Amino acid sequence: MADGVKVSIRNKDKLFAKLKKLAPAADQALQEVNRQAADAMVGYAREMVPIRTGDLRDSIVATPPGSVPPLFSQGTKAVAPGSYMVTAGNTHVRYAHMVEFGTAPHSVKKGANRRKGKFAGEAPMHPGAKAHPFFWPSFRLVRKSHKSKAARAINKSVKAIIQQ
Repeated sequence: MADGVKVSIRNKDKLFAKLKKLAPAADQALQEVNRQAADAMVGYAREMVPIRTGDLRDSIVATPPGSVPPLFSQGTKAVAPGSYMVTAGNTHVRYAHMVEFGTAPHSVKKGANRRKGKFAGEAPMHPGAKAHPFFWPSFRLVRKSHKSKAARAINKSVKAIIQQ
């Protein structure tokens, strides 16, 4: 709706040049902060995970942008640009969720390790496993500091572009 108001911007070419520089600078700064947060989360999770053989601990990794996370860990899609994906598990370690959340008592109906139940015709019962959280507590440790570091990195990159 035109009502006769005319707006003119002085030095608009200079302004648009700065705005074009802003997005790549902010993306680069944010990607570095994301990498640091992912590395910190991997470190915390590896410290918290219960260790029997060390396979679960070694399966906790941060996948960089554009790469695909390990199979059976989180998904099969490539990680989005500028972000990192922290996952636990791989093709050999497919029980990370059971360690994190625990398991309920259940009957063992199939499998090579099946033993007979107490009575004839009865399937044996697995007593369940206690939860040993390691992944989500490490996420909660990193989350708050990551938000503030990301905001500082973006603000710093914006100020650097503006002052040019």
